[in-house]
Amino acid sequence: MVFRRIQSFLQGPRRVYALFGLILIFAFILSVSTLTTKPRIWTDEAISIEIAKSFGRDGVLDVSASPATYTGFPELLQSTGYPVTVPLGILFKMFGETFTLARLYMLLWTLLALYAVFCFSRAVSDPELALFSTLLVATFASFYGSGRTVVGEIPGFVLLLSALYFAFERRSFSLGGILLGFAIVAKPSVFLLVLPALFLVLLREPRALLFRVFKLSVGMLPAAFLWFALVPDNALSKAFWLRLVDFYRNPYSSDIAVNIHTNLASFFSSTTLIYFSLLAVILLIARFWVRRKETSFIYDFTLIYSLIAFLYYLRSPGWLRYILIAELLILTLVPHAVFTVLHFFQRRMNMFRNLPLATTSAVCLCVLVLIQGLHLFIAADIYSSDTAIRVAKELDAEYGEKRVLVLGDSTLYSLLRNPKREMIVSMTGLPTVGKNSLLDSMPPDVVVTGKNVFRAGGEKVLSEMYRPPEKLYGYDLFKRIDH
Repeated sequence: MVFRRIQSFLQGPRRVYALFGLILIFAFILSVSTLTTKPRIWTDEAISIEIAKSFGRDGVLDVSASPATYTGFPELLQSTGYPVTVPLGILFKMFGETFTLARLYMLLWTLLALYAVFCFSRAVSDPELALFSTLLVATFASFYGSGRTVVGEIPGFVLLLSALYFAFERRSFSLGGILLGFAIVAKPSVFLLVLPALFLVLLREPRALLFRVFKLSVGMLPAAFLWFALVPDNALSKAFWLRLVDFYRNPYSSDIAVNIHTNLASFFSSTTLIYFSLLAVILLIARFWVRRKETSFIYDFTLIYSLIAFLYYLRSPGWLRYILIAELLILTLVPHAVFTVLHFFQRRMNMFRNLPLATTSAVCLCVLVLIQGLHLFIAADIYSSDTAIRVAKELDAEYGEKRVLVLGDSTLYSLLRNPKREMIVSMTGLPTVGKNSLLDSMPPDVVVTGKNVFRAGGEKVLSEMYRPPEKLYGYDLFKRIDH
C-alpha cells in the first residue's frame, strides 16, 4: 500500500520535482560534511569575511587590520561586492561572527544556484532536461570550490541567470537590468565581461537595440547608486577612479604577455579547458538547429561570453576561476544541446531514424554526470585543511585578551575573535594591508607567523624582545619576554 502511494505520488511532474529535491539533498549533505574545511579558507574569502564583519560592526565596507582602523582603499578590496558581504554582515551582527555561519550562508547561495539552474533550464527546454542541467552543475567540483567560500561568483551567477531569464524569456529588460547590475557588483572582475557579450547578442535585432540598452542601463542604476552610497566619500574624485582603473588594468602584478604565452602553451595539459572546449563545440553545433528565438539568444550569449571569459583568463596567471561562470552556463545548456544534436541526426540520417531519442540523450548525459561525479569524489583538486581553524581556537583560548599580531596571513587573522588582533599582509596587485607593529615602540604581546617578508623585516625585534618560537601547527608563535 505504501509503495503504491509513493509510486502514484511520483507520477508525472511530481517525479521531476522529487528528483530535483534529491539533488538538493545530495548537494547539502556533500557540503555540510566538510563545511568549514573543504575548501580551506583562502585569502579572497578571508578579506570578504573581514569586510562583512566591518559592515556588521560599523557599517563600513573595508578591512580593519587593527582595532578601530581601516585601510582607506576599500574599493580595491571589494573583489566580492556588497550583494554578498552586506547580507553576511547583517547575519554576523544578529548571530555572531563565526566562520561556520559564513559557510552556511554560502551554502544557501549554492542551493539557490541549483534552484536557479533548474528553473532557467526548464524555461529554455523541459523539466527532464532541466534535471540533467542541475545534476551536471551539482557534480561539478569547481561549483563547490567557489560556491562554499565567501566570494562573489556563485551569488553573481544566480543573479545573472535571473537577469537572462527576465530579459530574454519574459522580455522585461528593466528587471533584467536591475538583476544584472547586482550581478556585476557581486564580482566586477568576472561579471563586467557580461556587458560586451550582451551588447553583441542584442545586435541581432538592431531596431530594438537602443531601446533595450536604455532599459538595461536604467535598470542597473540602483546597483550603481547603492555602490556609491557604500563606498567612501572620495568616490567622485579623479584619484579614486584612476586608482580603480589602474588596478583592473592589471590586477596580477605580472607580465600579461608572458601570462598569455604560458596559458596558451599549457592549454592541452589542462583537462578542464579541453573538457569545456568540447562541450562548447557541442553547443556551437546545436546552435545552428535551434529554432526558438529566446533559446537562440541564450546560446549566443553563452558562446560569446565564454569566448570573452577565456580571453580574459589568458591574461591572468592561469586562474581558471575567471571562466567558472562560462563553465556553469555551458553545463546549464549542454542537456538541451545534446538533445538538439541527436534530434537533428534522427531526422536527417536514416541510420539514426529508429533511435530512441530520449533514452539516447539520457545515456549521453549520464555519462557526463558519471565522469564529473568520479572527478568530484576521486580527483578534484579542492584543498582541505582545518589548520588555521585549530590555530585560531588555541590563540583565542590562551591569548584572547593579549595583543596578537599575525604576519602575512589574512586567513588566520579572519578566524580570530580576539578584539586586540592585528595584521599586516601583502596581496597580489594591492597595497599592503595593515602595518608591522613589530616595529612600534611597544610591540605586540604575541606574534604568529610563517616565513614572509614582514617577519624578515622584524627579525631583530623578534630575537631581542621575544622568547624562542614555539611551533603551533606549522606556525611560529613568539611571546614577548615580559609576558
